[in-house]
Amino acid sequence: MRRLATLSDATPEKLWITKYAESGERVTIGGIALDEDLIATFMRNLQGSEEFTNVELVVSEQTDVGGVKAKRFELTCALK
Repeated sequence: MRRLATLSDATPEKLWITKYAESGERVTIGGIALDEDLIATFMRNLQGSEEFTNVELVVSEQTDVGGVKAKRFELTCALK
């Protein structure tokens, strides 16, 4: 459960995680953020944590959430 607490602590306001999957040491995280700066902050927070490393952005694309422009993202990382 510590990993999920770290994930929660790393998540900035106005960024929502919609997907979390682990396969061995590899983790895939997907979600929605209001802008790219929030995604960058989230990635830096994960990289600086004691649980995750090798954080890489796979997809970042414009999307529409209830009439609000946002960014859908997917990233991968590894467990330490």
